Amino acid sequence: MRLHFGTPVGSDMATPDEVAAEIDRQVIGGYRLFPSHYLALEALGEAPELVARKAITRQDRERFKARLADVPEALRPYWLAQYANPVKHKAGRLTL
Repeated sequence: MRLHFGTPVGSDMATPDEVAAEIDRQVIGGYRLFPSHYLALEALGEAPELVARKAITRQDRERFKARLADVPEALRPYWLAQYANPVKHKAGRLTL
């Protein structure tokens, strides 16, 4: 687990949308991606070019597979999306 603090949002922002965009930028910028994020993206078959295969070990794959097996089948697409979306956010492929 890692906790990351962004910088204070200044009073120079004119609209709530500007504040929200800055908060989104800081959250996404500070987000650390783990093998489970890439494995979820791979499992969904989306954006294969974003999957950092060199960062994924056999043990990572085994742990991920075991955790996925515990997720009810009807919920798996949502579970996988929850883990895959941070990779897409960081790559600018998904907006909040």
